[in-house]
Amino acid sequence: MFLITLLACPTPTGLDSGTRDSDTEETEPLQGTLRVTPGVEMVTQAVLTAEFEVERDLELLCTSPVAGELPEQIRWSAESAATTHTATLRGLLADTTYTCDVVGAELAIEFTTGPLPAALAAHRLTLETWEPEADLGWTLLAPFLFESADVQPDVFFVVVDMEGRVRWYVEPDEGDGVVAFDYNPEARQFWAGGGLKDSLPATSYDLDGHQTARLSTKADHDVDWFEDSAWSLLATRDTFCIEERAWATDEVQWTLCGDEVDQADFQLNSLDVRREGGDVVIYGGSASTRRIIKLHRDRRELLWQLSARGDFEGIGTLSFTHDVNGVDCDGYESCVLYYENGTEALGSAVRVWGLDETAGVATEVFSWTEEGWYEPRMGGAQLLDGGSVLVSRSHVESMVPGGPDTSIVEVSPDEEVLWKLVLSPVDRSTYRARRVDPCEIFDHAGYCPAD
Repeated sequence: MFLITLLACPTPTGLDSGTRDSDTEETEPLQGTLRVTPGVEMVTQAVLTAEFEVERDLELLCTSPVAGELPEQIRWSAESAATTHTATLRGLLADTTYTCDVVGAELAIEFTTGPLPAALAAHRLTLETWEPEADLGWTLLAPFLFESADVQPDVFFVVVDMEGRVRWYVEPDEGDGVVAFDYNPEARQFWAGGGLKDSLPATSYDLDGHQTARLSTKADHDVDWFEDSAWSLLATRDTFCIEERAWATDEVQWTLCGDEVDQADFQLNSLDVRREGGDVVIYGGSASTRRIIKLHRDRRELLWQLSARGDFEGIGTLSFTHDVNGVDCDGYESCVLYYENGTEALGSAVRVWGLDETAGVATEVFSWTEEGWYEPRMGGAQLLDGGSVLVSRSHVESMVPGGPDTSIVEVSPDEEVLWKLVLSPVDRSTYRARRVDPCEIFDHAGYCPAD
C-alpha cells in the first residue's frame, strides 16, 4: 500500500492514483491522506483508507464517467467521527476508473479496478428491454457452462445490475450448475446449494465473497434458507427426504421422508419453506410426477396435493414444474407460484394459483408466456414486492441441443415485459434468477438516490 499525499502521487500495485488537497474551511486546510487497496478475490470491490490529523466524519462519493443508463456513483458514510476510516467499496465495475471524493473537502483519489476472471467474462449478458416501470433491483444468478457430468464446469455466483454488468461474484469450488441461491437480508449473506449432477452443499457467503458456512449434507437439486436453518432435498433412490440443519452448528434439526406422509415412490425437485399463520409449512414440487405438495413441519403432515387428481377442483395437469414457491396474494388461504416447462406446442409459462384450502378450489390468478418462450428442462420464477414476476428460461445446450439462449425477464402484473436480459453464448445457462436490493448492499447512488 502507498500513501497518497499532496504533491506526492505514487501508484498502488494495479491502480492508477492521484490526490488533491484543499481547505475544509477558508482558514483551516484539511490535513489528510487517502490510499486504496484493490480487490484481489473480487475486483468489483476495493478498500479505501482515509487518515486525518483530527477526528472527523467521512462521506465519500466515488464516480466514474463510464457510459450507462444511470450515473455510476458509489456512496459511503462513516458511522462516527474518527481519525482513521476504512471504507469497503462494493458494487464497482471491473476494468473501470473511479474518482473518490471526500464530500465537503477537496481531497480525492483515483483508481482503476482490475478485469473480471476470464471464465466469468465468457458468460455474456445483454440487455434487450428496460422499461421505466421496471423494478430497480439488481439480479442474482449463477451462470454456468455444463458440458457433461464428467467435465468440471465454469460456475459462478454473481450479482449484475440492470444492464447486465457484474457487480459482485464468487466462484464455488463444488457443484456443476448451482440450482438454488438467494440473498438473506437479515443475515446480510448470500447462499447457494444443489446442482445438476454434482451438488453443492448448502453454503453461505458474506458480502466480501468469503465462505461463512458449508453444511455436511449434499442437497439433491434444491436448498432453502428459512430463519436460522438450511433446508435441503436429499438424494434418495425411491422417495424424497427433507432435512433441516442449523447454519451455525451444522446440526440436524428435523427430517421427514415421503413415506412418512404416504408420498413415497417419487422425488421432489423444488423446495420452499415459509411461515403461514404462525405455522412453518413446506412447499415441494415434483416435476416427474406433476404434482405440488404442502407439508406441515411440526405436525409432520401432508396438508394437500395440487395435481390433476389432487385435492383441488379447477386445476388441470401440471407439466414439469420447477421453482415452486408459496407466495402471498389477496383473497386466498394460500397461493403457489411455479415455472411450468410445458410442451413445445403450448410453450413454457409461469403461473400463480390461488387456493381455497377449505373448499378445495384452485383459481389461476396469474400466468405469462409469449410466442416462442419454451424450454423443456429447467426454469424459475420469483414474485417481486411490487407484484411483477421475475422469470428465467434456462437452457442447457448439452442436454437439449438447438434451443434458445437463456433469458431472464421481469413481467408486470398485467403481463407486460418490463425488462429482459439474455445470457450467451447458447451453451451458457443459469438455473434461475433472483432480485436483490442494491440499496441495502452496495450503496449505489445512481440506483439509490440520497434522501
